[in-house]
Amino acid sequence: ERINNGFFSALFRLMQTSSMVGCLNTSFAISKFLLSLDPLRDPMGVLLILDYFALASSPPSVTENETFLVDSVDSNMVQIYHRDDDVDKKNSSAAIPSYKCDLIDMPNWAYSYALALYR
Repeated sequence: ERINNGFFSALFRLMQTSSMVGCLNTSFAISKFLLSLDPLRDPMGVLLILDYFALASSPPSVTENETFLVDSVDSNMVQIYHRDDDVDKKNSSAAIPSYKCDLIDMPNWAYSYALALYR
C-alpha cells in the first residue's frame, strides 16, 4: 500500500495537470488507469472525477466515453463500500456496520448518467 503511494500520487497529479491545460482525453485515460490499479480501495478518489472526464473529454457527436459511463453504471460492477468505525466505540463487541451502494447512488454519477443518456 505505502510502496505505491508515490506512484499513485504522481499519476493523480498528472491527471490534474493535464486537465488544467485542457488535455481532457489524457485525464480520462489516466483516471481509468488509476482506478484499474486499485478499484477496491480507490485511494485517490478517482470515482469522484471520472464521470466528469468521461463527459468533458468527448464532443457531443462522439459517444464512446458516454457509453463507458452508461455501461459502468448499468453493469453494477463497481460497488462502493464504507465501514463506519465511529458508530459505537464504547461497545467494542458490537459488529462494525458497513454500507454498500452503487455508482448511481453517488450524486455526481447520477447526474452524469442522466446527461449521458440525454445526449
